[in-house]
Amino acid sequence: LGISDSQDLVANYDKVMSLFPEVNIHLYGKAPRLGRKLGHITVVGEDAGTCLRTAEAARNQLNN
Repeated sequence: LGISDSQDLVANYDKVMSLFPEVNIHLYGKAPRLGRKLGHITVVGEDAGTCLRTAEAARNQLNN
């Protein structure tokens, strides 16, 4: 999660966690600035493709 993802990360955190219980969102508590990594998403599962799609869907919901 980077600067382009920073708009509503905190505002949408609870919504994303309720929609995607298999997702863990790790925010670093840093102020947004160009090029700064603000956090990451972790998904654990049996299929890498499914995990990737879930992580991308969660990221997209964070940005809504």
